[in-house]
Amino acid sequence: MRYSLLKSIVLVFMIGFIVSCKSDEPGPLGSDLIPGEDEIIITEISSLDDSLSQKSSDYHYDIDLGDAGTIFLGRESSGYEASLLLRFFIVMSDSIREAVDSDEITVLNSWIELHPTYTLGDKSSTFNFSVHNINGSWSSRNFNSDSLSVLDYDSENILGSLKENTDTLVSFYFSNDRALLWLQKVYNDDLPDNNGLLLLPDAATNKIMGFGALSSLRLLNEPQLFIEVEKAGSFVDTVVAAISGDVSVVGSEYPVSSGNIYVEGGTSVRSKVWFDLSAIEKNTVINKAELSLFIDSTNSFIGSRSSDSLDISFSEDSVENVISESYLSKLFIREGNKYKADITNYVQHWINGVDNDGIIINVNSEKNTLNKIAFHSSSAGNGALRPRLDIVLTRKR
Repeated sequence: MRYSLLKSIVLVFMIGFIVSCKSDEPGPLGSDLIPGEDEIIITEISSLDDSLSQKSSDYHYDIDLGDAGTIFLGRESSGYEASLLLRFFIVMSDSIREAVDSDEITVLNSWIELHPTYTLGDKSSTFNFSVHNINGSWSSRNFNSDSLSVLDYDSENILGSLKENTDTLVSFYFSNDRALLWLQKVYNDDLPDNNGLLLLPDAATNKIMGFGALSSLRLLNEPQLFIEVEKAGSFVDTVVAAISGDVSVVGSEYPVSSGNIYVEGGTSVRSKVWFDLSAIEKNTVINKAELSLFIDSTNSFIGSRSSDSLDISFSEDSVENVISESYLSKLFIREGNKYKADITNYVQHWINGVDNDGIIINVNSEKNTLNKIAFHSSSAGNGALRPRLDIVLTRKR
């Protein structure tokens, strides 16, 4: 009984103590021990509202399409034009080789199959092109418009007709005489070399198609050559040859707009953006920094494979446009009418004293797409559409 009474008294005392503590306002105990210079505040600044001056521009960057996973052919009204070179490695069975050696072989049909993976422009447009025998040797490596301008090829168009033209297969017949020469060349070094074919887009075509290209993985969508042959009274057979070399030469009218900057695949065009962060004290803690660029959809041209993400890289030289290898690139993700990226660590490095040469933006997988994306630049008439940098930072009061 005495023990129960004692517990009751203790419980009442504790409840009273807790209630009295809860009703008291917190006191200033210890507040005078924090020096004023050590107090911190969290601040938000934005290039939209604050005086963060900025610059943006675009530039052409040479890329080697010789190892691209996509090859292109066609012409498009936005200014793109793509030519295509193909070369095949021919291997024959003993029976066909012997018939070729004895001049007892006849080529019945010869055609090439290409497998579409991408389209830019009017999908319903006719897809016309010419086919020319290449006389001079060439290499896919670093082959470009200058190389094409001096390439030795026949002016004669040896295209027969389109065999098939669908969303999944484009195939065309070409000269049987040329195919026969290729077969004979395999075992006759006195004949001209097999340097393949050059495909040139027709002026009336208003679309560009992308096709699967030569790959070290030997994928099923690589170009293939088929030569149907006959030895009279003996057999009809088909030689199937694998691609041994391919490359596209892509050209476009360089985009010119005082209010826009561009990124393009294929050609390629890249953009760079810089913000003046000199007003932020060195070693300030950057909690978050988010970059946004706003799309000008009127001047953008997107093919059948969208570019929902771009690449952003840390620039170490804004004059030579050199991407730093010391910092990982980031994804620039599309959200509605803009692209956004978290560049917190980039900004933190700049604030800590690393030279601020801005960032470089380019199309993701720029060798395998011809997408062109226009952004409103730092000189856009509407300030709300200019490149925007929003920063949350912690600094001393």
